[in-house]
Amino acid sequence: RLEFIQAAAQQEKVEKNLYFMGADYLEVDFKTRFDLILSIGVLEWVGAFRTKREPEEIQLAFLTKTKEDLRKGGRLIIGIENRIGLKYLMGARDDHIGISGIALMRKELAKKKYKQATRRELRCLTHTISEYQNMLTHAGYQQIQFFSALPDYKLPQRIFQIHENGCAINNFLLEGGWLNEHDGIDGNPLPNQEDLRSLYLSLAEMNLAHYFAPSFFIEAS
Repeated sequence: RLEFIQAAAQQEKVEKNLYFMGADYLEVDFKTRFDLILSIGVLEWVGAFRTKREPEEIQLAFLTKTKEDLRKGGRLIIGIENRIGLKYLMGARDDHIGISGIALMRKELAKKKYKQATRRELRCLTHTISEYQNMLTHAGYQQIQFFSALPDYKLPQRIFQIHENGCAINNFLLEGGWLNEHDGIDGNPLPNQEDLRSLYLSLAEMNLAHYFAPSFFIEAS
């Protein structure tokens, strides 16, 4: 991955402006503070590399460190899946463990089901909007803004800011907008697009579709 990032930087002719480091972030003591930290497809994985604590505890430690590493007014940007994204509720495989019907559960039951299915510990966790909100608040963040991303945060085509009274994703769906959702493992379009769209429309009519978007961007400061 580091080689890929370096190749991309060379292609964009910005490699001289960048420093490249391969390390465990929790073990790096930065002497400077940052205006911006990007955690794109990272938070869900941090518990997989340390096994002496529960993965959710390691995720909280990770978020707390990002807060400490930011300058006053600095921002953290997270890209991550929604534990209860509608496609997962409708049977799509989880992007990380490749199994359906497990990671969408609350962490206690998800861990139990994964252990029964694989005889391994579930170390990769995603969460809901409220769970991300609580984690970031406990890590010291005060301003937290959510955005729903379609078809997901990895290759976003539409991004909708989530407000207290709703989200424009609901109007997008009600006005006929649609982007095919895909399997997070192999990238193939899911076979049940019509079913997904039907249920999204019902959720949009209740101003709730954003809670079931496949993934989020989160801005915290």
